[in-house]
Amino acid sequence: MDKIGCPLQNPQGAVSGTLLRMRLLFPDPSSAFGQALARLGLVLLALILLGGGGFAGWQLGGAPLWQVWRSRGWQPVMATLEDVTLSPMGAQGVHLTVRYRYAFAGHSHVGERYGPHLWMDNAEALKTAYGDLLFRQRARAWVNPAQTGEALLSRELHWSVLLMALPALAVMAAGGVLLWAFLAGSLVTLGAYLRQPRREP
Repeated sequence: MDKIGCPLQNPQGAVSGTLLRMRLLFPDPSSAFGQALARLGLVLLALILLGGGGFAGWQLGGAPLWQVWRSRGWQPVMATLEDVTLSPMGAQGVHLTVRYRYAFAGHSHVGERYGPHLWMDNAEALKTAYGDLLFRQRARAWVNPAQTGEALLSRELHWSVLLMALPALAVMAAGGVLLWAFLAGSLVTLGAYLRQPRREP
């Protein structure tokens, strides 16, 4: 009887059910199921680190470097500034929004991109650029002659932002090491299985 007078029905069965659920949630790592689950978790962690670190590394470092490299032959033109706005972004970051109109090869275009950094930029540099552009009517823009609708107001790289790509690349490298460890372990396991003597039927 329990404290409120109701008999406990099959307490051993309840304990067995609880142990079974715990084994499903926390399988024995020495069992085949536990080893398979551990390997699956290792692969998922490796892919998350590879994907997240690679994406952040590209956005912070790779994309700005590529943008500056591909814009090295762009042509300078004078553009008319129509809008310059500085807005807060995140805890201490800022975002510079620009809109400018320029003419190239007899066609008029509207540009809205400031510099090579898209995902994150140096806040102090953007504040300086905002103060420089706010009261100006015209500014130099760099235009892609192969695609005249593409332009930049600045081709300057901010190295403080590029250095932030290094931790992201380290995370990506850690994911690569984990994935390599999984593949190497799988090959060793497969080799051991293939070397086992076969039983004759």
